[in-house]
Amino acid sequence: MDRVTNHIIATYSPIDYKELISYYGTYDNMLLAINSNTGSEYDIREDFVAISDKPYIHMTKIAASTGCYSTPNKVLRLTTDEKIELVKVFLWKTSASVRQIGKFLGIKIIHNTSFFSQLDCKMDTADNQPLTF
Repeated sequence: MDRVTNHIIATYSPIDYKELISYYGTYDNMLLAINSNTGSEYDIREDFVAISDKPYIHMTKIAASTGCYSTPNKVLRLTTDEKIELVKVFLWKTSASVRQIGKFLGIKIIHNTSFFSQLDCKMDTADNQPLTF
């Protein structure tokens, strides 16, 4: 059973483990850092929202199919124009809320009442300048 589990994880994981290890220098350093932080994730305050997390799975699959999701950091490093295109695709192809899409892409999306009819949207960019599309 462990071999099947390992095969599934190795085949379908969106994480590039070689790149992940490169951030820590060695595999052992990576494990030490991850294990040192285990448990402290509960110290991070996050508002609970009682909606399904399934849209995140769907967004990951879509992003992976476009080639922009080999690692979570790669999504966060996308250009503003690339993120705008993904917002449009996610709105069209998933049941994700605007809030979930923003969290997935690491951005804050502010929309008005005509957002869904016209895709009139503002997005805070890295320099905190609102972007309209």
